[in-house]
Amino acid sequence: MDCIVVDDPHVAYARLTKLFSGGIRTKLSEDFSKDFQGSQDIQIAKTAFIGQNVKIGKGVIISPGCFIGDNVEIGQDTYLYSNVSVYPSTVIGECNVIHSNSVLGSDGLGFSRNGDTWEKIEHLGSLFISDNVEIGAACTIDRGSLGKTVLETGVKLDNQVHIAHNCYIGKNTMIGAKTAIAGSTIIGDDCLIGGGCGIVDNIKVENNVRINPMTYLTKSIKKSGIYSGGSVVLEHAKWLKHITIQKTV
Repeated sequence: MDCIVVDDPHVAYARLTKLFSGGIRTKLSEDFSKDFQGSQDIQIAKTAFIGQNVKIGKGVIISPGCFIGDNVEIGQDTYLYSNVSVYPSTVIGECNVIHSNSVLGSDGLGFSRNGDTWEKIEHLGSLFISDNVEIGAACTIDRGSLGKTVLETGVKLDNQVHIAHNCYIGKNTMIGAKTAIAGSTIIGDDCLIGGGCGIVDNIKVENNVRINPMTYLTKSIKKSGIYSGGSVVLEHAKWLKHITIQKTV
C-alpha cells in the first residue's frame, strides 16, 4: 500500500489544503482600483470606502463594502473580506486575514451614571493587531478607552468573538466562537479558549492555559493547565441540589 509518512499529519494536511485552494485570496472577483498612493500591488474594490491619511502595504486586498476609517494602517499581504469595518486609528499588521462583517476598533461599553441617564465616555485609545492574525466572521474588537487593545502575533479568532476595550491577547492564542472577554483582561501566550466562554474584566490568564468550552471565568488563572467551569445539564430541582453541594466543597 502506498503511503506518505510525515512528522505531523495535521500540519501536513494544512499545507496541502493551500495547494488546492485555487488562490482564493490572491485577486478580487470584481473591478478594483489598481492605484492607491502609486502602488500597483494593492487591490481595493470600487465599493470600499477609504478615509484620510490611510497607509496600506504592498499586496493588501480590500473587498467590496469595506469601511476603512481615517489614520488606519494596514500591513502588507493582509486580506479583508467583504463588509469589514475598520474604525479610525486602528493598526493592522502583515499577513492577516479578516473575515466578513467583523468590526475592528469600535467603542467599548463605557458610560457614567448621571442621575437617571447615562453619560457616554468617549474611547480615545486605539486597536493594535500584530502579524499573522486571523479574525473570523462577525467578530467585534473594541479600541482602548485610553491606551490600546492589543492582539499579538499569531492570534486566531473563530466567528462571533468579542474582545472588549483595553484587552491584551498574547501570541498564538486561539479563541473559539461566541466567547466574550470583558475589558482590561490579559490573556497569555499559547492559550486555547473554547467556544461560548465568558471571561470577566480586569483579570489575568497565565501562558499555556486551556479553558474548555462554556466556561465562565471570574478570577485570574495563575498556573498553566486545563480548566473547566459551568454545570452539567440536569432537571432544575436536581441542579439546585448539585450547585449547593458544589458550594460546600
